[in-house]
Amino acid sequence: MSGLAQRLAAVRASIADAARAAGRAPETVALLAVSKFQPIEALIEAYQNGVRDFGENIVQELAGKASVMANLGFDVRWHLIGRLQKNKINLLLRHAIYRVQTIDSIELADAVAQRTGKPDAKLDIFVQVNIGREAQKGGVDPDAAIALCAHVAATGTLTLCGLMAIPPADAEPSPFFAQMKQLHGNVLAAHPSATEFSLGMSGDYSSAIANGSTMVRIGTAIFGERARGQL
Repeated sequence: MSGLAQRLAAVRASIADAARAAGRAPETVALLAVSKFQPIEALIEAYQNGVRDFGENIVQELAGKASVMANLGFDVRWHLIGRLQKNKINLLLRHAIYRVQTIDSIELADAVAQRTGKPDAKLDIFVQVNIGREAQKGGVDPDAAIALCAHVAATGTLTLCGLMAIPPADAEPSPFFAQMKQLHGNVLAAHPSATEFSLGMSGDYSSAIANGSTMVRIGTAIFGERARGQL
């Protein structure tokens, strides 16, 4: 078993343990492999070991990898987990994007909605919440999240799947996860189908699962460290 396969197996086991500790079934927590800056060979190996959901931060990188994986006949579910610029929307939509997890404004939601096409081919959307209210980080202010969710749900060409958040890197994540859990509950009260909750990364996913996360975004714990520019 390769190093990547061993790490992946360990992550899956840890996710299952965290789910059981929270009184949940392991299958209620999905694994999103964060593959930003990773070589295509690493994605291929992860796919061959059962990974189907991959997250990328940069539209151009996602587009390039999506083309390669599609040419290999791999049925990948691509998630955008980085900021989406309006001038990159068309490029993103050309590559069978599965979900966009970083909608954080009415203007961006409208720009994506106008380009997605017909209501019978809706695009799955997560509203990203800036739970730490950090100036340098994307995401809607928590106080405006409910209104943005309502706007997304009303577009006609977007499907509101749920919420995504990243807590401040230099703080204990549990209080922020608890705030997100409460906010997600409020969203669910208004939008019962918005059941998805993308929360938790390599260093904090056990706490995220304890607070109701349905999808953890894991990069380093699967692929290992990789510096930008080593593509």
